[in-house]
Amino acid sequence: MAGRDYPWEVLPLLLLFGCPGSEDDTASPGEHRSLPVTEGASALLYGGAQTGAMLQVADLDGDGGEVLLVWDQRADGPGGGAPAIGVVRGPLAGQVDLLLTATWLGYAGEGATMFGYPSAVADLDDDGVPELLAADWATSCLGDGAAWILRAPFEVDTFATDCAAPPEGWSVLPGPTAGYGHAIAGRAGELVVAAPASDQLYRYAAPFDTAVVEPGPASVGTSLLVVDLDGDGTEDVLAGAPDAGELVILDEGSLTGPVGAWTALAAGDVDGDGAMDLAVGVVPTGSAPSGSIWLVAGDAPGLDAGQRLTDSHWVYERGPVLDLADFDDDGRLDLACGADSEADAAVVWFGPFPSERSLTLTAPQGDPGTGLGRAFAHGAFTGQGLDLLVAAPLGLDDGVGRPGVALTRAW
Repeated sequence: MAGRDYPWEVLPLLLLFGCPGSEDDTASPGEHRSLPVTEGASALLYGGAQTGAMLQVADLDGDGGEVLLVWDQRADGPGGGAPAIGVVRGPLAGQVDLLLTATWLGYAGEGATMFGYPSAVADLDDDGVPELLAADWATSCLGDGAAWILRAPFEVDTFATDCAAPPEGWSVLPGPTAGYGHAIAGRAGELVVAAPASDQLYRYAAPFDTAVVEPGPASVGTSLLVVDLDGDGTEDVLAGAPDAGELVILDEGSLTGPVGAWTALAAGDVDGDGAMDLAVGVVPTGSAPSGSIWLVAGDAPGLDAGQRLTDSHWVYERGPVLDLADFDDDGRLDLACGADSEADAAVVWFGPFPSERSLTLTAPQGDPGTGLGRAFAHGAFTGQGLDLLVAAPLGLDDGVGRPGVALTRAW
């Protein structure tokens, strides 16, 4: 997986902002607001256990309509409490029960203890209808993790008993090494499953049953992102290797950074120049105990050519979670980030940058231990415009005591 040198020119970035209290805070204090996430929520989606630790929005049926995919570790299914992926469609309002609202729940039995965490959506066979990719990095009777390819229609409950053959339309790829399934991604003609504990990527080409094992730098595949980074019309697969401080671009090269960098990735044209930029999470290390989030131009050679955006204070294993979207409908991308996982807070910074506005979302009544901000997504589910979805998988409401997801437009 050796990289090649790129003849990139580093574009100057005029983006610099910080979270409240950081040394980079240049915005007016009067423009920063804070409120409990439940107060600004149009809908609260509750589940069973660890609900929302994985969130994504996708056109799962290829019909142009978005659906919300929510992971739940203990959904009640045909085989009892088991991990599941729920498909939820809008509109959503008020307090919503995931298990009653989901139009489809996919289970894989209690033997697959983390089925669907993580997951991704990709049109592997390029037929206009995407597949749902579900992984399980936990050791079980399926091996050292597993990966599934789930195909439409997503209309009725589906359940696979422990270690049995998958239902019709599903494919399962048992894990051959420790950590297999920690991340999963796909593009037309290729499925990629990461095993960062073994410093390996597994690359499957059609018919997606045999892998080419590609060793990489330390912890490669801790994060995976599929995006057309260079604007050539072909999607690129990006694999973060934070233990090596390297971002691998499959078959293309790599970007550099400090140890801990590239643990989380999000992409978008933040500065409006037509080129894709990357928001990058850096986990805390001994030399940088606060952790940080950076912005890197898509044609820059690495993190040292980017701009430091915020502290992250992120302590969860999977690193800071990021989302880029135009939340306030002003034509400019905004950044949602987990600001402080120990204190249960998430921050939305509004473009253009340097940012003059931010919204800090806190746990209800300051309740600690909610896991607020462990996952983000965005989509139109309340009929009010683009909603920001913020997960609190350890307990969203201290009165209800159930984990869940808040849909908010509190700006």
